[in-house]
Amino acid sequence: MKSATNKRLSEHSSSRAHPNRMAFRGVIGEVGRSSQKSPSGAMGHRVKLPKASVVDSIHGLVGMSVNCREDFSGHDPRRKIGVIEDAFISGRKIVVVGYIFALDFADVIRKIQCEASDGLGMSVEFCNARVMNPEIDVWILSNMIFTGAAIVLREKAAFAGTQFRLLEHGNKAFGAVQPVLR
Repeated sequence: MKSATNKRLSEHSSSRAHPNRMAFRGVIGEVGRSSQKSPSGAMGHRVKLPKASVVDSIHGLVGMSVNCREDFSGHDPRRKIGVIEDAFISGRKIVVVGYIFALDFADVIRKIQCEASDGLGMSVEFCNARVMNPEIDVWILSNMIFTGAAIVLREKAAFAGTQFRLLEHGNKAFGAVQPVLR
């Protein structure tokens, strides 16, 4: 018989209700389609993420951070507000699921809840991508290492099809998000 102290950490479901976790689901990009805008670091080029390259590296998103600026205008990798717990491809969409630190960032949760439901999207972050042919307008990328994602205004995202949604059941057991007293 196992005692509670001998339980492995992995046996504890991270999806269990927790007062500092507000679940989310988002779309951070699309495979096989060109971005509508140039992402940061692409020197004005739009990019395309081939499905094979994404499949090879998508596992690297698990455990990576989610960040945002206060006004959702772009990335702020030093302002990590949550964690990606799962990532997968659905059709052409690159989907991430995770949680926001709800008590630590109650102000961000309130701002997200006030935004129009279609107003927020996400933006993928990666490094070490190889550009297949830097001479063409749309860069085809491979060998990217995903480093996280940002919650952004959809109009700011490089891929127009991005989405971001809080999952209301994320911490239902604890009711409304309350600020942490420090």
